[in-house]
Amino acid sequence: MKDSLRKTTTPDNLPHQTEDLAESKPSTADRSQSETGTRGLIPENKAGQGRQELQQEVLAGSQPATSGTIDLSDYAPTGSFVLSREGTIVGLNLSGTKMLRQDSKILKGSLFGSFVSDDTKPVFNKFLREVYDDQVKATCEITLLSGQKTPTYVYLTGSLRNNKELCLIMAINITERRQNEERLQQERNLYLDIVNNQPAGIYRIRVFQPEKWWEKDWNSSKNPPYCMELASDRFCEILGITRKEFEATPAIIADLIHPDDLPEFSIKNEEANNLIIPFRWEGRLVIREKTSWVHLESIPRPLPTGEILWTGILYDITEQKKVEKALIESKNNYRELVDNSPDAICIYSEGEIVLVNNAYIRLMAATGAEDLIGIQIIETVHPHYRSLARERMHKAMTRLDIQPLVEEQLIRLDGTVVDIEVKAVPITFQDKQS
Repeated sequence: MKDSLRKTTTPDNLPHQTEDLAESKPSTADRSQSETGTRGLIPENKAGQGRQELQQEVLAGSQPATSGTIDLSDYAPTGSFVLSREGTIVGLNLSGTKMLRQDSKILKGSLFGSFVSDDTKPVFNKFLREVYDDQVKATCEITLLSGQKTPTYVYLTGSLRNNKELCLIMAINITERRQNEERLQQERNLYLDIVNNQPAGIYRIRVFQPEKWWEKDWNSSKNPPYCMELASDRFCEILGITRKEFEATPAIIADLIHPDDLPEFSIKNEEANNLIIPFRWEGRLVIREKTSWVHLESIPRPLPTGEILWTGILYDITEQKKVEKALIESKNNYRELVDNSPDAICIYSEGEIVLVNNAYIRLMAATGAEDLIGIQIIETVHPHYRSLARERMHKAMTRLDIQPLVEEQLIRLDGTVVDIEVKAVPITFQDKQS
């Protein structure tokens, strides 16, 4: 009795317990027939209906006929199912009933596929065909619907038993794993959505150890000393390439840099990687014969392997550069207009001369602007007019009022006095009130 009990409770027997009990448990009347190899789980004709019912009871985990044996497959965490070719549940263990959330009496004779979700039924049907028709050990993942709000995700492993008429299905509940995967996917989708909808292109590169660099590696995409690990949609858009083009040539940006700007790009990259300092670069790209300006900026994170992860942004600053150019041109035009004006013009800030035109230089008998820049404007006014000049200066600076023309006298650099008419207009010069 003890030997028999140990045999039935051996862990190796648990996955096959359901069918093994069914195959080894003939009735007393049929004991002699079992010795001649006629025992089976499913009778071939209706005359064996009584034996079929007994076998189903055993397969379902009922008390075995052999006195003193215990079916420990019911205590296994894995669901065990014995299915016919049509997918009818012939037997199952206690874990299987819990998985389907139905009484074993109701489940016996039911189609296993009726508990499978519509979207995974084709997967299950294919799985069952592989087991029976191809006679291979098959696996699949399906979703079970058993009247609960939350579906149950299971991993199935199936194989034919010795009689080739039934198959044993082992079902592992993977719901928690799938839920974790879905949560991770949702977080990843959120992350990608945030990354791809930034106004700047976002990228990450992994730079190899310096000993793996080759000369002029930074100048071309053919043998770059790094690999691209991430590039947002905006990154590709700014470069004027498709994601397919980027994936085919991840280091394509080196090929797009204007030839005149490429040396500086390479030098700054090597410097940033050798010193492990932030990388910043502005330069021109030539994309389909059209020039654009970009700003690259990234922060390093050294790895124990000697590699460096760089996470950065790529801005399109073409419009900014156009505005800067226009401002410079406007400033130059304004300066040219001021310099060539027949009227003497002087700009002072905080009482100090900061700009003069050519006519004012001649008026003050100076040799150049440098003779006048930095002088206190009040010192050039004749002492008789300084009180008036200070009052007008104060009104112009505090009230921002235009001071009308008045007659004054200036003392030139050569000491001579000159009569003038002066008008004061408050302006902002170099971010200061002037």
